[in-house]
Amino acid sequence: MSVKWHWAGAHWWKFDFHTHTPKSDDYGKGPDQEALKQRTPKNWLLDYMRALTVLR
Repeated sequence: MSVKWHWAGAHWWKFDFHTHTPKSDDYGKGPDQEALKQRTPKNWLLDYMRALTVLR
């Protein structure tokens, strides 16, 4: 996919980087909520990164 760039130099994009972590009250709803809430920060981040690659 090729997109023509219409700006000279850098351009800032605004987006909402919003996510829930195992410390959030509403994280991991479902039958395996207790196991999900025990995820380490590293494992949570790796799970999140894997989910983003699926969405691409």
